[in-house]
Amino acid sequence: MTPPGQLKKQEKAANESSNNSIGTANYSIKVTKDGTVWTYEICRGEGAKGISHFILDLDNCSRSDLLNIESIEWATVNGQPAKLESSEGNTGCDVSSVTSRFVKFDDLPEADTYIIKFELEREYGNVFQTTAWIKAGQACYSFVVDGPCCPI
Repeated sequence: MTPPGQLKKQEKAANESSNNSIGTANYSIKVTKDGTVWTYEICRGEGAKGISHFILDLDNCSRSDLLNIESIEWATVNGQPAKLESSEGNTGCDVSSVTSRFVKFDDLPEADTYIIKFELEREYGNVFQTTAWIKAGQACYSFVVDGPCCPI
């Protein structure tokens, strides 16, 4: 079953970024990549609840030893240091049944737009579709987004 909202791909040749925007449950996500830095811009639509957690599946490559939370050099949410977890905790998103390697950006501040930015230890040049989850209020929404896969 295809989730509401369709993936729209755009090319950004200037910096070889991979962009996609998708929307469901009154949220949209735009992904850009610039070298080793990945940015996930999440916008809340009118009436949408604030986001408490953003979870990104890092287990999207055929080689299981490549990408994990320790691959992240630094991360910010809206310009402030991010709180990262490798445990799903008690979000209700049921992430651990899907993947064993993910990063949870925890305790997000109240905002209409969330800019989640992180740098990886090395270039993960292959862009691969993966799953991201947004926890807002009591609900958890999953999205198919671009993510890093396999080092160059």
